[in-house]
Amino acid sequence: MDEQKRVLTAQEVAGRLRVNVYTVHELLRQGKIRGFKILTHWRIPEAELDRFMNLETKGGGGDAGGSGSS
Repeated sequence: MDEQKRVLTAQEVAGRLRVNVYTVHELLRQGKIRGFKILTHWRIPEAELDRFMNLETKGGGGDAGGSGSS
């Protein structure tokens, strides 16, 4: 599958960021990570996770781990 079109679950994103899935849900709610819902399940484009991680490593996004992590 093309890298730009691959989507991840909130659980997969949590694993990559090494945070709790609830932290991912909070980042989605705050608009820090953009995603979409299929019924009640969040999906996050892999390109969006890359954007967020690049922003965080450059110091532009605030607290990536936050409270509620693992």
